[in-house]
Amino acid sequence: MAVERYICNIFNTVPYFLLTTTYVPPYLELGAYRHLNLCWSASGLVLEKRKRYGAKNQQFQYSSFVQKRGFMTRNTSRLTFDAIWGTPPGTMTAQTDLERILVEGARLPLAHWRSNFFFMGGLNRTLSILTRGQFPAKADPDGTHPVFALHPVASGAGFAVCPSSSSGRNSLKWVTRNTKLLHTGYLMEKTSYIIDRIRFNIPASEASKLSFKGEIPVSAIQTISQTCSQ
Repeated sequence: MAVERYICNIFNTVPYFLLTTTYVPPYLELGAYRHLNLCWSASGLVLEKRKRYGAKNQQFQYSSFVQKRGFMTRNTSRLTFDAIWGTPPGTMTAQTDLERILVEGARLPLAHWRSNFFFMGGLNRTLSILTRGQFPAKADPDGTHPVFALHPVASGAGFAVCPSSSSGRNSLKWVTRNTKLLHTGYLMEKTSYIIDRIRFNIPASEASKLSFKGEIPVSAIQTISQTCSQ
């Protein structure tokens, strides 16, 4: 039983590559035998016992033990990675773990962008270049403006965006102060006007520099027609 308990510990601690190469794990002291080596052979897992005083070494298979402990699959007598260590968790992606990725301040690659996402940190100098001088008309080149995500372009390879501003009162769309954004719970610090008449496709190199603040709910986007009807 002592041997079995020790082998259980080996399965829980020895890296997989040590079991699948000719490398021999550290020696184990065990009773009358000087060393007990855990080896991998074509037939499966093998324990090699080496006696203390130069006596002939012995090898025996431990397949019955590992089968009894459930380390082997039903269809084969060989050990498998998943059988020993368990199935590894899947890779985190925007499709399966979106809420883990969409945190306030995240730098999101274009592949994770969605319509109505709101970002901060668009450098005025860069926005002026991307809009061919249309925005901002007069502002500190080293200052920043928010960026609003409109819709994907080129089958998701890029994204159409527009700038936002707290002083664009001629805009037809805006989001009021204290609006709570989705995913992050961020509260809009100011009323932000969406300047969607000035559109451009944002390069991937610039997209990852922006700071994600959240997704603006569709119902929170105010328009002139909505205001008049109220």
